[in-house]
Amino acid sequence: MKELNEYEKGFISGLLDADGSLIVIKRKSEVKRGWTISTMVCFSNNDITILKYIQKLIGVKGTLITVQDKRSDKYKDQSRLTYNANIARELLPQLKLIHKEDKRLMMLDILNTKRKDNKFRYDYEKVIPKLKKWMNYKYNYGKETKFNPIDPTEFDIGFFRGFFMGDGHFQSTNGKYKYIAVTNNSIKLLCYLRDISYTKEITLGSNTINRKITTYRFTFYKNRIRPKILPLVKSLSI
Repeated sequence: MKELNEYEKGFISGLLDADGSLIVIKRKSEVKRGWTISTMVCFSNNDITILKYIQKLIGVKGTLITVQDKRSDKYKDQSRLTYNANIARELLPQLKLIHKEDKRLMMLDILNTKRKDNKFRYDYEKVIPKLKKWMNYKYNYGKETKFNPIDPTEFDIGFFRGFFMGDGHFQSTNGKYKYIAVTNNSIKLLCYLRDISYTKEITLGSNTINRKITTYRFTFYKNRIRPKILPLVKSLSI
C-alpha cells in the first residue's frame, strides 16, 4: 500500500475509531492440524461511497461486501470493507487512534510475533499470551477531562472528518442546519474532538444498551466550531 499523508492518516484513524473493528481470531485450521490465527482490519458504514474512498486512500481494494439488514425495512444495508494481515501490518503503524489505540498496539504486537519473511509462523509460546491479553482486554472509556484547546493539525482535521462520517449527524431546527452531534461510548474520545474544535461546552446525553455500556452524545453549535474544521464537516461530499 502507499504512504499516507497526515490528513489521510487522520481520516482513516477517525473512521476506524468510530465505525471500525480490529479483529483477531483463533480458529481450527482447515488445511493442516492445529489452530490458525487470523487478523483483520474492518471498516463498516451505511454509505458505500465512504468505504470506496478508504480503498482509494489506502490504494488496495480489500474485500468490500454489502450485508442486508434483516431486522426491519427501516434499517439501511450495512457495507463492510476488510483488509487482511498483510495490509494491516503496513496500515496500522501509520495510524493513531484515541479510543482503540491500546488494541491497535496489541494487534501490531501479534502481527510482529507472527512475521517471518512475510509469512506466518505459529510460535504459540509467544502468540498465545498476546491472544489471552487481547481477549481479556477491556476498554477504558475514561472520565470527562478539563477543557484543553488544541490547535488542530492536518491529522486532527482528518480525524474529525473521518469520525464524523462514522458516528456524526446533523441536527436542525425548522429545516435550518443549526448544530452537529457525534455519538460514542468513550468520553475521552469526545473530549479530544471538543478540544480540537475549540468547543468548550460539551453536552452529554446518555443511552445504556443491553451490554450496559453507556453511549454519550457530544453536541456543539456551528458558530462555536473553529472555521478551519467547520467546512470539512459541513460538506458530506468526499
